Amino acid sequence: MFDGGNVKKAMFVLLSLSSCVGGGLPKRFACDPDGPNTCGEGYECQPVEGEDYKGICVPKAERDAFDGGFEVDAVLDIADAKDILPEDVFVSEDVHDIMPDADVEIQELDLPLDEGLEGLEVPQDLDVTPEVIECTKDEDCRGIPIECKEMKCVDYHCVDVPTESGTPCKDDGNPCTTDACDGNGRCEHKPVVCDSPPKNKCKSNDILVVFNATGYCVNGECQYDSQDVHCDSGCKPMPDPLNDYCMSQDLCQGVT
Repeated sequence: MFDGGNVKKAMFVLLSLSSCVGGGLPKRFACDPDGPNTCGEGYECQPVEGEDYKGICVPKAERDAFDGGFEVDAVLDIADAKDILPEDVFVSEDVHDIMPDADVEIQELDLPLDEGLEGLEVPQDLDVTPEVIECTKDEDCRGIPIECKEMKCVDYHCVDVPTESGTPCKDDGNPCTTDACDGNGRCEHKPVVCDSPPKNKCKSNDILVVFNATGYCVNGECQYDSQDVHCDSGCKPMPDPLNDYCMSQDLCQGVT
């Protein structure tokens, strides 16, 4: 009794030998695709053309290979052929009649994986999925806004890139911090810098109010400490934005 594997191996030998000697297919493997299934469990009748028989028995799972244009030998598992033993093969009388003195020799060749692939052409009808083009310009890109980033079209793909440094971002609720992007995709909240004091002004004819160069933030407003400087020679008012000053006196006197 043969199992499915031995039947498959026997088919490989018989079909290969038949193609080598130019004879017809053994009748035990010929079949009629229009009639009852005589191939046995797991096999079906594959129609053929240009032969003196209507079809041949092939494994059901491998029938698609015939539809793709492969020869019979390509359908069978050639890798299993090296394991065939003489006692595993049943040769019908038809085969003996065709080649009474034929010798069968199976060799396994150890070739590099790329052997024989030089000059291989890709079939024109090969189904290759083209790369999807998401965009051709920045305006094509839409998405959920990300803080300190914006959508740009780069190499036909929409990507997030950092916005320019100084771009306003989410307010942290502190009036004495600035809320701006750092140019690397992050929102920074830096303390407000107070470095623009009011102009020095004459408080009287001989008193000059001098403000410190740096101040501090209070409720979002910069405040600057000041000192009153006595002007021995009088205080000289100046039009804005120039500072008033003490005449003939060091303006830095009394300033800390």
